[in-house]
Amino acid sequence: DLVCRATPFTRSLKCFLTDEHSARLKGAGLISALPLIERALGGRKMTGKTESADRAAELRQRALAIVQNSSSLTKGGVEALSSEENWQMLHELRVHQIELEMQNEELRRAQLELEASRNRYFELYDLAPVGYFSVCETTGRILQANLAAATLLDMARGELINQPVTRFILRDDQDTYYQHRRRLMSTDEIQWCDLRMLKHDGTPFWAQMSATTATEADGTPVLRIMLNDISERKRVEAERLLLDQALQHKNLELEDARR
Repeated sequence: DLVCRATPFTRSLKCFLTDEHSARLKGAGLISALPLIERALGGRKMTGKTESADRAAELRQRALAIVQNSSSLTKGGVEALSSEENWQMLHELRVHQIELEMQNEELRRAQLELEASRNRYFELYDLAPVGYFSVCETTGRILQANLAAATLLDMARGELINQPVTRFILRDDQDTYYQHRRRLMSTDEIQWCDLRMLKHDGTPFWAQMSATTATEADGTPVLRIMLNDISERKRVEAERLLLDQALQHKNLELEDARR
């Protein structure tokens, strides 16, 4: 099975991997390359679909350069091999081994970068102090939500998925949301609005909503919504309004008393 999946030197390798020639490879110090190739053939099959031809050519040129500068593969080390075909096969084995080592190193680096990216995403999205939603533009249903959004609505994050976002908006403020959405769709610019939303048990609270449009990897158009609880700010504004009204009333009373 190994021979059937090998690269252009398959025919040479097939006739070469006998007990006698394996012993000669061992004497040449290259038998250790065979397990490497056997283990890596599956990985090569897996990565070959995504690796560009230019990248493969570059790896091969780098591998060839290493082989040419290496002292471990010389004519003197393989004197037991009599034919030029076997020498070429050994050369290909060494080049292929180095190619696989380079690919493994690049895969390892890509894996580390992916893990770092996931960690950054978790910190920026899941641990953000404000609520984030991704809402399907066509259905109006929640596709994603972070921990802060789930806390704001007093629901488990998984329970928010596929819920219509309007379910959590006070009926009297539904029109505010639709106007906000209409402005967003017509301008493609970030939009802001203040509206009252509902927790899972029906308790209302004031939220500032900002939204922008985006497209998911699968082509789904979505709204990226950020929610911030502004209940305390609204409470202070209401108290200030009452104080201003009371002050105006007192001023009118003073003016009437002076007349």
